[in-house]
Amino acid sequence: MNYFIQLESPAACDEDANEIPFCANTGSKAQCLPCKRPKVLLGEPYRWKLKDFLTGFARNKVVVGALFIVSICLSAIGPGILECTASDSREIDREQRNDYLIGHEDVLEISVWKNAELSKVVTVRPDGMISLPLIGDMPAAGLTPNQLRDEIIEKLKVYQETVMVSVIVQQVNSYRIFILGEVIKPGLYLLKTRTTLLQAISLAGGFNQFASKNKIVVIRSKSKSGSREEKILVRFDDIVNINEISDKNLILMSGDTIFVP
Repeated sequence: MNYFIQLESPAACDEDANEIPFCANTGSKAQCLPCKRPKVLLGEPYRWKLKDFLTGFARNKVVVGALFIVSICLSAIGPGILECTASDSREIDREQRNDYLIGHEDVLEISVWKNAELSKVVTVRPDGMISLPLIGDMPAAGLTPNQLRDEIIEKLKVYQETVMVSVIVQQVNSYRIFILGEVIKPGLYLLKTRTTLLQAISLAGGFNQFASKNKIVVIRSKSKSGSREEKILVRFDDIVNINEISDKNLILMSGDTIFVP
């Protein structure tokens, strides 16, 4: 094994001391490295006994102790750093998933730069489609405004190489929920901002005296067509329990039905 070392001082080779000759670039008389004080630097290649090198290094207790402490600190801090990074990534992903999804009856302003004929204000039809000049019918429900913009740009590139499009949601008419059962004011509620289950119950006037608060069922569509549904059982006590670790207060989605037995 080759090491790069520098002599601290020339000395005569002592075979009994396990010293090995070292030759400099000048080709001068051999110089020797004291095996007790190795000094690892950039220099001439030198064949050194690994056992002697480790022995000399182990004698420096300060360096070994410092490295030991650093290794412990890194092992303790490392997972925390990774955990924070993963947490930040999860937070970014969660925010991206919460981007507004265009729904039925939403009013959209679609602007094509320097083309007034293609710029329109359209309403999403009950079938989730919109109609635009040149393009015709295209799906809009279930997409974010940015996704719809990209779809429009791709379709218009057939007619124009460079296209700049913006999609603005002028009116939110699709964020609606239904509240049924033992509440003061059951019915259809049109929402304008993101709403939790507890907030929705308060909009309905709260529970009446016959409500089974710990048997609330949220019925949610799992497909755009509404053909598949899932039923989520929620306990009111879990929502308001300060010792509950996980958050049971659901963020409602468009079309959710809340049933309070």
